[in-house]
Amino acid sequence: MYDREADHDIEVLFPWREMTPDEYAARYGHNVWCYSFHRMRFRNPEIGRWAVRLGELLTDSDKMERVRREILSPAEYAEVQQRIADDALLAVADVAGSAEEAKMPRLSSYHSVTETILYKEWFASGHSRKNIFTQLGGARGCLKLVVTNAFLHVSILFPFSLGAGLFDLNHTIPRSRIVSVRRTRYFFRTAIIVTFRDAAELEGTLCLHPRRPDAFLESLGGETTAP
Repeated sequence: MYDREADHDIEVLFPWREMTPDEYAARYGHNVWCYSFHRMRFRNPEIGRWAVRLGELLTDSDKMERVRREILSPAEYAEVQQRIADDALLAVADVAGSAEEAKMPRLSSYHSVTETILYKEWFASGHSRKNIFTQLGGARGCLKLVVTNAFLHVSILFPFSLGAGLFDLNHTIPRSRIVSVRRTRYFFRTAIIVTFRDAAELEGTLCLHPRRPDAFLESLGGETTAP
């Protein structure tokens, strides 16, 4: 029994043909916040071995340290260590968003941020309905969703985040600016349609495919319609 779409997800999310799992872990493992592919069953045994090995590394800090020292140059190793050291601060900035953009006070500590989180997911899918280009593009399995009692944060995981601006998928939306939230079906999948107004009073719409749509919808207060 194979896990549905597991092979396809690895094909889309990871450069398994071009890079060994050891090199990927050494160079990008610090950016992977959630990983469960090593528990799945794959049709392609090569993909399966790659995914299992990556999971073995990501869940063992000693092995991660060893492959970093073996594969990375001294300068690359130092850069990765600096990123790891800054991770808590970056997480606060990423989750809290821009205080000016969100028009809300900055949260002062990581503890205060985690207390406000109602939903978080790192492997959702979705697209913006801003124009025909964003509707045809979007993110599949690499969209990060964070809902707190103050805002909805949408962003694309690195390295796919390099195209976030093109696809209009980098938003920190105060919940007070959300116009409506509704559940629908889009290409035979459950979709949550979120319509909001930005600081310039321009309306935007995101079509999101969370892996736990019921929990995501509940975190936003259920379905709502525009007044």
